[in-house]
Amino acid sequence: MAELVVVYHRQPFEQAVVDGKEVLRSHRSPNGIVPTLRGFFQYFERGTWVAWTEVPATQAGKIVSRKAVSFAGESYDVAQLGLTAEQVTSFYKVTSKAALWPILHSFVDKFDYDAADWVTFREVNRLFAEATAEVAGPGAVVWVHDYNLWLVPKMLRERRPDLTIAFFHHTPFPSSDIFGVLPWRLEITESLLCCDRVGFHIPRYAENFASVARAFGGAETVRRHPVDEQLRPEGWALQESTCIEELSWKGRRILVDVVPLGVNVEKIVETVDSDAARARAQEIRNDVAADTMLFAVSRVDYTKGTVELLDAYRRLLKRRPDLHGKIKLYVVCVAPAKGMRVYDEVQVEIEQRVGNINGHSSVLGWVPVVLFSQPLPFTEL
Repeated sequence: MAELVVVYHRQPFEQAVVDGKEVLRSHRSPNGIVPTLRGFFQYFERGTWVAWTEVPATQAGKIVSRKAVSFAGESYDVAQLGLTAEQVTSFYKVTSKAALWPILHSFVDKFDYDAADWVTFREVNRLFAEATAEVAGPGAVVWVHDYNLWLVPKMLRERRPDLTIAFFHHTPFPSSDIFGVLPWRLEITESLLCCDRVGFHIPRYAENFASVARAFGGAETVRRHPVDEQLRPEGWALQESTCIEELSWKGRRILVDVVPLGVNVEKIVETVDSDAARARAQEIRNDVAADTMLFAVSRVDYTKGTVELLDAYRRLLKRRPDLHGKIKLYVVCVAPAKGMRVYDEVQVEIEQRVGNINGHSSVLGWVPVVLFSQPLPFTEL
């Protein structure tokens, strides 16, 4: 039985068949959460990662595989919860992305209630809670990740009151007036208040959660603390001088954590300092027909600002014709997963803007924008 259970909708690896054998490899699509979470298993003797895998309807709703893996330097078990393709589409690609994602990022105009299937969303969360209860050892720490699994804490608490339950948000968290747009606000809030700890990346998101907990859950503030100066630079739009540290609700105490997440600087420095990387960098520099390279990396999503970035670049080229032929913008904007229709419109907008800029400003030997729709390998990036 596991001492630490990480619950995240996505598996910690991709499965592929090479020469007739199954191999595990890092995800090709961009996701910083997975490698970050994998590193925590080194602190526990017995750990399990609970994630979904697509299965036929006859196998859905239960753990279909529990395997011990040693991958990327960490060893742990992976419990694969079977979901049908229809469940995955409804739970993740539609309800999570069409209804919850825009509210988290305060894009209220993009909230689509009609597309949401809350019955299936609730059912999938129940299945995750049951799978977690099955693999967690007595008194284990369960760490649930991201808004897709908002309802798991309450369902898990009802099944396993002995567990320590933490929840971490890898997204923004909106103010109570924005969060209140969700018809399921009370159910979500109550579930989060069943946690022992709830985490966020910056103080403002923690403050927003506290306002939601008070407004929709009746929680009360127990303790606040000053925000570290490194987390409140002068003039920052999301600056907070103090932050919630603990809430009380129905006789329970909930700790609220603020944990920023940065990039792995050591790995980046080690990579770029290698002889192979230096040689490749020189090859790229020789191939670039410009004095200055501008580089933007994201995925197709209206919250990433790629459309606005391209609009700004177009205005720059219009105002500064002296820069023509001297700068080049490389945009790595990874296309969404198949079936993620909510991003179709923004992908078209990005492609149209790139075409417009290149059509108006290109000359022989110089194209102002290069668009990559596929992920670049880390070393190439």
